[in-house]
Amino acid sequence: MASAHGATSGTTYFVDCQGGDDNASGAARGDAWKSLAKASGHAYGPGDRLLLKRGTSCTGVLAPKGAGAAGAPVKIDAYGTGAKPHIDGAGARAAVLLVNTEQWEIRNLDISNSGAPTTTERRAGVLVQLTDYGVARHFVVSGVDVHDVNGADFKDPDPSGGILFAVRGSAVPTRFDSPRVEDSAVRHVDRTGIATSSTWGRRAEHPNGPGASWQPQTGLIVRRNTVQDAGGDGIVVQAAKGALVEHSRVDGFNMRSAGYNAGIWAWNSDEVLYQYDEVTGGHGTLAALAR
Repeated sequence: MASAHGATSGTTYFVDCQGGDDNASGAARGDAWKSLAKASGHAYGPGDRLLLKRGTSCTGVLAPKGAGAAGAPVKIDAYGTGAKPHIDGAGARAAVLLVNTEQWEIRNLDISNSGAPTTTERRAGVLVQLTDYGVARHFVVSGVDVHDVNGADFKDPDPSGGILFAVRGSAVPTRFDSPRVEDSAVRHVDRTGIATSSTWGRRAEHPNGPGASWQPQTGLIVRRNTVQDAGGDGIVVQAAKGALVEHSRVDGFNMRSAGYNAGIWAWNSDEVLYQYDEVTGGHGTLAALAR
């Protein structure tokens, strides 16, 4: 549907995991879907919105399909009154998962993803993943609370953690353009709080890096976030150019990892600006000190 200005307005869909019905249309509050599986089976287009009811809890994975367009992203958000809608991933790869897509915004959700204790399973709260995609533009994660994610101690190239943007593959040069994480809180996650990662990291400055070339994430902004009790790293900018990390706080990092970790740092990146950030409560790596 086009507005008078020519922009795509899209359709709004509703999810109520307590009172909804998967046989309903989903296109009105009184016709809300009941499950994340139903919402994930739909292909969304430019300007569409997917709204989850506040004060409810859903178990499973929200992995919607489709993509937005420039100026008309797909938006995931909350409706109604009360607490942010909760998604419990119950030990899945990610509670909210976007794969090989672009032009999405995720706002005002409460997310956890705890399963049986593991040393082999990767888990995340929010995972945006590209594999041999090319350039994926415009992602926003805002006002999202991620907590209690007990993934294994994997860092690169396919990490566990809270809010993650991960590039994989080796056939098509791939990167994110303009991802943004803001006003969000990450607490008690393993292993990384907020991060980008990439299999496209080889260049003259890093000749042993992964992939055939360096494909840096561009336009990355991480602002006004808190990370508490991260098993490994707090906030990591990897394979990026011109990223901005500001007004963010990490309190407690390297809490449960066997590797080397830091509060806020960059790897294989250029022109990263950190300003008005705080880091405290870090731990050394006992295994390394013992040697």
